[in-house]
Amino acid sequence: MGDIITKLRYSPGDNLIEFKQADLDKIAGKYGVKISFQETIGKNRVNSAHTTYEQTWDIPFEETSQTVVTLTSRDKESLRKSLRELITRYRSPVPIWGTMGSSKEGEEIALDVIEEDDGW
Repeated sequence: MGDIITKLRYSPGDNLIEFKQADLDKIAGKYGVKISFQETIGKNRVNSAHTTYEQTWDIPFEETSQTVVTLTSRDKESLRKSLRELITRYRSPVPIWGTMGSSKEGEEIALDVIEEDDGW
């Protein structure tokens, strides 16, 4: 069996706490999966003294501000357990496109776990 890949896309403020690679590495080590994250700051993002906002209607989705957490495993149960812990710690991504870029199997597992533990 090949790798099962799950991508969780978080818009700014969606996660409960800041992502730190060291924390993700602990979860990954516990379940034998690979976890990484990448933060993108959108080109239309505006930070002012009181708020942060972004005009997103004229740029590709991949160029909007977001954090993408990628989990990779060959074992369904390990992926499921690591997702459950990650979602408990950080929350599930809010938007409907929160799993965009996942493999079919990875997306199915993520959607199951999201519904079990947190929901959209």
